[in-house]
Amino acid sequence: MQNYNLYDRILGSLTLAGIGDAIGAPSEAMSRDEIQRKYGGRITTFLDGSDNPYALGNAVGEVTDDASQMYEMALAIIRTGGELTAEAAAEAILNWSRNFPRYYPRNAGPTTRHVITELLEGKDPIEIGMTGCEYNRGVSNGAAMRVAGAGLAHPGDWERAARTAIASCRPSHGTQQVTFDKEPWHPARLCGSLRDCLRHLGGADGGRADQRRSPGLPVWRGDRPAGGGGDRRPGLRCGRQRTDPSGDWDWL
Repeated sequence: MQNYNLYDRILGSLTLAGIGDAIGAPSEAMSRDEIQRKYGGRITTFLDGSDNPYALGNAVGEVTDDASQMYEMALAIIRTGGELTAEAAAEAILNWSRNFPRYYPRNAGPTTRHVITELLEGKDPIEIGMTGCEYNRGVSNGAAMRVAGAGLAHPGDWERAARTAIASCRPSHGTQQVTFDKEPWHPARLCGSLRDCLRHLGGADGGRADQRRSPGLPVWRGDRPAGGGGDRRPGLRCGRQRTDPSGDWDWL
């Protein structure tokens, strides 16, 4: 049996993420029925997706903004010796906008587009990441698609992986939807919550709403939508994330 060292595993993870991005690009934003009608079933290889608005003009097998941003964030993690800061993460996002003109601004997500504009204006990365005000800002998935390097750089070390992941998210997605503690961005809380989530998802009742709520995750109680009643979803707020320990957090 082939023995793989850590380098091989990290390289394989990043490569497969790029392959998955390229395979999925032709069907981005399509429903299962749309994929069935257009491609005749599941997509299992590289296809021409050049007519998809999210991969417009791409060659067969070409990655998108997803893998290219993951790549830039991984380079930032390497440059900082695994001790990524919000400022270094912000620079990685700017580097992506400079180094991949094929994807920026064409494929920049709604949050990333705002972030790049404001970083170029010289605004503080952490303040930028904590800004909401628009329904599609700070709640999209750009931070998730860039984050792979955080785990790969710290195999077996939950806390350092979490700390790096948090730093990578802060310039763009530092909003209340992804804050895990009264003391924001606390790695120990995040690690425990991730373990709880995995435990619940793997259980027999993983599909139940109460099982999907991980103990310890905060829910914002203020500004609930009218008629919310017992609805425990976070209410929408505009502006800077609240960080004061004023008791406005509700714990599941």
